[in-house]
Amino acid sequence: MLKRLVFAVLMCGLMSIPVLAQVEPDSTELPNDPRVNDEANACYEGGSLAFRCFTELHWEAGWYLIRFEAGLISRADFPKLLAWVLPPEVIVENTSKPGGPVAPSTCAFAWNPNFYVDFSSSNFVGSGNYWSDPDCTVPNGNLSRKWVFSPSGQANATNICVANLGAGFAAIPSHGPLVFECVL
Repeated sequence: MLKRLVFAVLMCGLMSIPVLAQVEPDSTELPNDPRVNDEANACYEGGSLAFRCFTELHWEAGWYLIRFEAGLISRADFPKLLAWVLPPEVIVENTSKPGGPVAPSTCAFAWNPNFYVDFSSSNFVGSGNYWSDPDCTVPNGNLSRKWVFSPSGQANATNICVANLGAGFAAIPSHGPLVFECVL
């Protein structure tokens, strides 16, 4: 009786080997690129979620995220249930004055009485000069900090910091209105 039981267990074990051997296709067959691989996923090694996917929900989010990162789907097309995985959305600020045209220069008071930052090219400035006058015409020194101009507030300023400098950065209010400093 014991021999038959051992034999039956061994046979079941041997018959299950082909089932266990059926694993996902070798990742070297196709690149982890959603433009050429329907199975591409941000959870795979090299993806933005690599080694951070522990549930089916993570893997589903990773499938959509890699397509978003490749520009194949938009933020609007992303499933609402999985939107938590998306990077923060940066709001492009409008520097126009009420009732007037877009300002030719956005030189903003940032720190002390002689510290203005020129935001006319971007709402994020990480290097270059700072200025001693409100028209940003008289250089006063080189920037050693990262600055953000955000009329919509601190939350969007933090999104701009993260978009330009990476995760972990946050915006803190500066001395001037609408200007924030990016810090770790």
